[in-house]
Order: sequence, then structure tokens, then C-alpha cells
Amino acid sequence: INPTVFGEKCLLIAQANNKIAYIDIETGEVKDEFNVDDPITTPVLKEDSMGYFGGSSGKRYSIDLNNKSVKWEYDSNYPIEAKPVIIQDSVFVVNNNSKILGFNKVNEDKIFDYAIGDSVLKSLNTYKNNLFVGSWDTFFYAFKIE
Repeated sequence: INPTVFGEKCLLIAQANNKIAYIDIETGEVKDEFNVDDPITTPVLKEDSMGYFGGSSGKRYSIDLNNKSVKWEYDSNYPIEAKPVIIQDSVFVVNNNSKILGFNKVNEDKIFDYAIGDSVLKSLNTYKNNLFVGSWDTFFYAFKIE
């Protein structure tokens, strides 16, 4: 899984063994690890001191990267396979049940739930307040997020 830079000297690497490893960029030494309940299937999306990622059982996590604690988690019941994206105060994920889900990044309230016609082509994209996704149903979906 792709690493995420955290701070000036640290990489976060989400691992399939339910761990996020904090690795010193200069030495390659594992400085710390953080465990969750689920094999991690997406890179960590970092914003400020928070990290967002998904797991193979369908859980989506919001963690405080500084104190290594789960702020909240949501179970979508289907694996999360694409890196989350953020628009304004919301984080969006897609699961392999062809659903795009959006949550308030502070308190976990679900604010968006849309089923597309088929599986997503692996990633969500954003531009300003717009969310874009391609699907195996041959359609391209665009949403204006207010």
C-alpha cells in the first residue's frame, strides 16, 4: 500500500496485518506501530493530524495520528478499496458494493450515500467541491458537494 508522509521525518505505511507503521524516512527504522481491528486496504489519507483509511471488512477509520487513537469508525459491510478523499468538512469513500459514502470528518455523521451501477474503477477524484468517479457500468459520475 502506498506510503503517506507524516511530519518531516516519518512515513505512514498501512499494512494488511492491521497495522500502520511509523517509519523514519532517513533510517528506515520502524519508530512505532498502531493497530486496528481490520486488515488495511487503502493508503492513509492525512489531513492535519488526522488519518482516514479503509479496511477489508468494510470498516472506515478516522484516527488521530499524533496520539495513535481511533477517533471513530464506520462499518459499511463491504471492503473499502479506494483511498478516501476530502471535500470541505467531509470524507468520502467507495466500497466494493458500488456505494459512495460521505461522512462528516469530525463526528462520523453520514451525509452522503449513493449507489452507482457497478464497481468503481478504483479511485475517487475531486476538483474544488466536485466529486468524480468512473464505473465499470461505463458511466462517469459527477457530484457537486455543498
